[in-house]
Amino acid sequence: MKIINCDEEVLSNLSNIMELVYSVFGDNDLAVFATLEGKNLGFIVRNGEKCMFINHEGKYTMFSVDENEELYAVGKKDYSVVFDSALCFVGNGKESSLVINELSQPDEDDYTGVVRFLQYDRETDTMCEINYQQMYREHNGRAPIYSFHTKLIDRAYIDEQYSKRKERPGLLPRRARYFSKTAFEEGEIGYDISAIKDYGLVEFLSKGSYNLIREREVVKYTKAFARGFDGSLRDPWPFGRQYTEGDVKEIIGQYGFATEIPDDFLRIYNGEDQTVEMVKELVRLMKELKPELEKEENHNKLMILRMEK
Repeated sequence: MKIINCDEEVLSNLSNIMELVYSVFGDNDLAVFATLEGKNLGFIVRNGEKCMFINHEGKYTMFSVDENEELYAVGKKDYSVVFDSALCFVGNGKESSLVINELSQPDEDDYTGVVRFLQYDRETDTMCEINYQQMYREHNGRAPIYSFHTKLIDRAYIDEQYSKRKERPGLLPRRARYFSKTAFEEGEIGYDISAIKDYGLVEFLSKGSYNLIREREVVKYTKAFARGFDGSLRDPWPFGRQYTEGDVKEIIGQYGFATEIPDDFLRIYNGEDQTVEMVKELVRLMKELKPELEKEENHNKLMILRMEK
């Protein structure tokens, strides 16, 4: 992809996009750049920070840049991708973000990172955060998120009236629903307790825990009831209800939240979405060209298009 001079051939193709451009920008003075990828001609149309790219097939993508000429947002079909301190997705009444953080020390399973998928419903003021375990390893300056590590929820936090949340020690309010994963292998006391809770003491004594569970590992979730003075959450294990991952997902779904990270969010985060990567390249080209436009050889790389009804 490159920005090219606006020659006669480029100008002759402007008429093909005028109706679309006017429907988006209306009566305005617009900056227009012509692009070429192989033999395919395209146009970048810009009004301040608001931009549109029209490809050779007449399909368009909306995007915007910030005051530093860096990419700020890209419009997708049902949502916008926002490049803020964390990668955000805005649409369908929800605001979501996706990030992987390196832990200060490995967790109880020796994982060094945590994938955090947050969803916020502004209308109901409800936040949902789903965590997954993954090793934190940077590659080419960034830590990718691998989909196979996002199949089992490690923790889930749901906060109603999120704007009023206060993290202080004591019993958690009813509007706070925090779930943590517990996993036990055959032979551990937690494995037997899970069998007793699911099947009853009589069945456990007569058949044994493995014959009831029939898996080498059992995964359950407990709901926290309090926060300690050190900020840690306290749960009633081994007492109280044990939840399955299906139970936790059902509760998340009742709030209208996604119960797992959408595949396209992961592709965008990992730099695998063709549209977003193309827009990043267009923004880079515009930023590199901006200080060079004063040079005579670059005068024809920018058109000012005055749109009037």
